[in-house]
Amino acid sequence: MAVNDSLLYIQSLFMSRIPIAGGMSEFYLGNSTLIQVWDNFGYTLNGFMTSFNLLGHTAIAFNRFSSLFLSQRYQWMWSGRRLTSVVILLFVLSLISVCYRIYGPFHYILTVDGVVALYDDPVIRQIYPIERTAIFVSTSILTLVLEASTGIKYRLIWHKLNPYNKVSYNKDMQLFLHSIFIFISHCMMTSYFILYWIAILNGLSGLLHGSQQCVPLIFDFMCLGAPVFLFCVSTVVRKNYLDFYRIRKLNIANKLSPQTVTYLNVT
Repeated sequence: MAVNDSLLYIQSLFMSRIPIAGGMSEFYLGNSTLIQVWDNFGYTLNGFMTSFNLLGHTAIAFNRFSSLFLSQRYQWMWSGRRLTSVVILLFVLSLISVCYRIYGPFHYILTVDGVVALYDDPVIRQIYPIERTAIFVSTSILTLVLEASTGIKYRLIWHKLNPYNKVSYNKDMQLFLHSIFIFISHCMMTSYFILYWIAILNGLSGLLHGSQQCVPLIFDFMCLGAPVFLFCVSTVVRKNYLDFYRIRKLNIANKLSPQTVTYLNVT
């Protein structure tokens, strides 16, 4: 089965967010200018990275899905300029999703329950819930359907393979496990969004504090752990990385030229 890993590598570069935005806001509370600059930058960048991650999860889920259900056109779909176009599209969509935040006035305040973001602009108050809900719900549902379909297909194919074919099929299984790992992080971020709005609408300060402090940290750990997990379990991926960075040990036979071998034999 043909497998293209490029999307996995590229998307892994954009998995981390800016989880310390709240902490930096607390540090800069004494300087209104610094905190305003940081808040605008951190808030907008966080939103961009989150959107890119969620859309990237969906793209990877479709990548796995197409490797099974659209196998004859898979290499054509995920290679060259088309792969680059997918990444550019994810970037543009993520940028569009947060463009309204760039000039919107807002600030963080530190309360006894944790750092809470307040949006002073009424337009942002109206756009933010709609934009976030649309991205989280749509990407979660689509990714769930794609991952479930792919998982069922993988299981059916696996049971039909003989032991020899299962060894060669191992690479695809590793990539699928990586995709599942990323999907779990997707679910974690969606759960954070749900908990946050439940806490806001019902005035649950304890739940709000927990959702702000704990869930994003777990999400970041899962996001950063996904590429590390793939590197550790996949011999193919590990070999490709080592080859790319030229740190694999060369076979000594490759270092000997034909002239050297002839000279050694004569002597």
